[in-house]
Amino acid sequence: MKKELIISIVYAFSILLFSCKENAQKADIDSKDVKTLTLSSMEEAFNDTAYFKGPQLVALETTDESLIANIDRVFMDDNKLFIYDLQLQEIFIFDVTGKYLSKISRKGKGPGEYIQITDFTIDPIKKQILALCSIPHKRMYFTYDGTFIKEESHTSSYYRLTTDGNYTYFEKITLNDSDYQLHILNTKTGEKQEGLKPLNIQNFFYTNGNSFSRGKDILYVRRYDNSIYELKKGKIIEKYRVDFKEHSFPERLITEKDGGVVMDECDTHEYIFSMSNVIHNDHYMMFYTNRGIFLYDKKDDSLTGYKQIFNSKLNPFIKYPLTFYFPIENTNKIVFYIDDPSFIKHIANQIIEYPDEKIKKIKNTNPQLIKEILNVGNKMTDDNNPVLFIYEFKD
Repeated sequence: MKKELIISIVYAFSILLFSCKENAQKADIDSKDVKTLTLSSMEEAFNDTAYFKGPQLVALETTDESLIANIDRVFMDDNKLFIYDLQLQEIFIFDVTGKYLSKISRKGKGPGEYIQITDFTIDPIKKQILALCSIPHKRMYFTYDGTFIKEESHTSSYYRLTTDGNYTYFEKITLNDSDYQLHILNTKTGEKQEGLKPLNIQNFFYTNGNSFSRGKDILYVRRYDNSIYELKKGKIIEKYRVDFKEHSFPERLITEKDGGVVMDECDTHEYIFSMSNVIHNDHYMMFYTNRGIFLYDKKDDSLTGYKQIFNSKLNPFIKYPLTFYFPIENTNKIVFYIDDPSFIKHIANQIIEYPDEKIKKIKNTNPQLIKEILNVGNKMTDDNNPVLFIYEFKD
């Protein structure tokens, strides 16, 4: 299933909820050693094997307990995949082969329950799952198998969070000029800090993806800001600044109240106003934008924008691009995209029932590929959970 650019409106209650101002220290932004990444070119597409190892197919097991409506964020640790479904308000736990293990589903109004969660993360040091609840305002802690441990209240309304074990970082989506976008909690001392003044944004125009991402480093991005920040030891460090050249978003549009005007201007001039889903390792950095996928090759010091990536696993059957990806967080170099089970089933049926010359050629030249598609596709129905195409960056 081809993933198109998804433009979403964040629910007003997530942005406008009343918050009590707490006493907190102000965290300065460290901008001493910022590296500027300058756009080299904008291209149509690249083949996945140019930067990645061949994709691995993982079919998430489908049971009455494990049915997923949507995938919004994924972490990996201890050979487990932790998958957040915003629509269902549940966190699913699979092993890395796709076998269902358990889930967190504690909807209710009592202690140890939630009405709504907006995000989650994992603490790989303590081996815990943290769920961020907006109704009521609290965070809940679970073991890696989904067993409830404890909950802690907070007075502000937060939309996203991440943690390194010693510090927990919260994103507060706000239009209040007196507030700060990031709140930082020292988990050992309880000390709180605030940092990063919000921009004067007057519209609710968003693109898909997550603002926090964690691999070796915790990185943070926000719309209408071309900086990529590192969150380290409770500090906010401006790590990279991206120069999109003629595609840079004009400041005059930041205060535009009409999201439709912003969208039209971005479509007409290919302006880039949003980065998300950053993945960063020793050789590459990749992030998603409202104009496609951007990849920074550290060896060549080159930043290239692409509208799509071609899937080498499916290309022998059909020219098949992907336009959106998720990082698998808590890794430095693994990403994935989601495919519809009915599409994989369709290719498997074609191999079996309508083996044309192209398929016969693939059987002769790459029988292992045929075997892999049939192994996954023959198990699929239209009601199955998604199939993940998992990619690992080359060294």
